[in-house]
Amino acid sequence: MKFLRAAIPCLLCLATLPVAHADTLVITAARMIDVLSGRAIDHPQILIAGERITSVGKQGDPAPADARKLDLGARTLLPGLIDMHVHRKGSVALRS
Repeated sequence: MKFLRAAIPCLLCLATLPVAHADTLVITAARMIDVLSGRAIDHPQILIAGERITSVGKQGDPAPADARKLDLGARTLLPGLIDMHVHRKGSVALRS
């Protein structure tokens, strides 16, 4: 579970890096949790063009031939879920 918490922010950072040889990134994994329906989707494929997700489908769906590919293997994608649990040091003063 710790790995997933660390992997998702890294994945999001990778998606925003400038790409020298292709403007599109194709991400595949074993499954993805659809946070709207609560269902697991087997063998998802996510296309990211520039800084935007342009499609979410199944592995093997059409994708640009020159796209970079990132295969996450047996991992599960959790889009939209981030770790909001933080410990702040010091005090936060509210101004009126």
